Amino acid sequence: LREQVLEEVGSLFTNWVNEMQQQSGSPNESGKLFTFGSYKLTVVHPESDIDTLCMAPAWVSRDLFFQQFVERLMNHENCSECIPVPGAYTPVIKMRWSGIWLDLLFASFGEGGMTSPPSSLLDDEVLQGMDDKSVRAVNGCRVAELILNLIPNAENFRITLRFIKYWARQRGIYSNVLGFFGGVTWALLVARVCQLYPYAAPSVLVSRFFRVYEKWRWPQPIHLNTIAEKPANSGYMHKVWNPRTNPTDKAHIMPVITPAYPAMNTTHNTTETTKRIIMAEFARGRECCAAVEKREKPWSCVYDRHPFFSIFQNFLQIQIMAKGEDVFQRFKGWVESRLRTLIAILERIGVMAIHPNPHFYDFTEGEEWEHATSMFIALQFPEDQGAAV
Repeated sequence: LREQVLEEVGSLFTNWVNEMQQQSGSPNESGKLFTFGSYKLTVVHPESDIDTLCMAPAWVSRDLFFQQFVERLMNHENCSECIPVPGAYTPVIKMRWSGIWLDLLFASFGEGGMTSPPSSLLDDEVLQGMDDKSVRAVNGCRVAELILNLIPNAENFRITLRFIKYWARQRGIYSNVLGFFGGVTWALLVARVCQLYPYAAPSVLVSRFFRVYEKWRWPQPIHLNTIAEKPANSGYMHKVWNPRTNPTDKAHIMPVITPAYPAMNTTHNTTETTKRIIMAEFARGRECCAAVEKREKPWSCVYDRHPFFSIFQNFLQIQIMAKGEDVFQRFKGWVESRLRTLIAILERIGVMAIHPNPHFYDFTEGEEWEHATSMFIALQFPEDQGAAV
């Protein structure tokens, strides 16, 4: 089904670009779709969306893409939801096509002088002339390709990554928005362990994963290759992650760096709170793997679901309600984008520790609100720090 969805969306996109070319009399150039993320790495989860890059000629602007192409998507019978977010850090169209969620990003391959879509995006020349938003969009594909090129055994990598991503979801630490780690970060962490132990079986790689990162000396960065710095006179002026020259980069707590130029940190949202939780889960994972190796426990103990509502007693509940599906999805996205600010405010309350839960829990709120969901942040008040509840 996912292959069919990509074929249909790709056909719609290329037909739209061709029609635009005929109407404007622009050069005879077509568009092309690239995939990245879990789909490209072939570690698809039932809830995974398809991360897709739409590359168009230079005469197709981002504004046209987010106006005219969005309109075409909305008018298609297979598109049940379409939420354009042109003002995002990396502009995106979130949509559901035949029941499958997709994230569509946009970039122009002609900004640097190319006259046709590239067969591969690994050559740095594809970035020539691109603005920062296009570079961020293209780099999703470049990072996925490089990960597959830099690991010693693709099958062992995929098996290990599937396990680690499932573990992270079960343990409530899979969420880039909340300051935990997202999909690309988990992929980079697993890829680095595969580099360190190139001949290890997946079961060994899982065990080594927890051992390596429990002992890791943060903020020492994780990277798969040498971070490339482009000289100013090369025509590349994109910002590269460098804590020696950039105070913002120096403040990053658990940096995990992308292998493609320009190198970026995938964990800039991480806070001291989420670091504490992630490190505790690394330690627990190591202990469980040790018990499995001694045949004291089964593998399932590693990914037991986090007993969030059993171990905490006090919660801050955030409810999101709307009357229509489209408004609900937009409002939910708006709330999600501001949760990190709320977490930062709560972190500053000295006598309280917090534990965000990335899962959303749907509920019903009468006939007036057809769509409703909520998320929870656990609040802990340690008595040894003077708190009393």
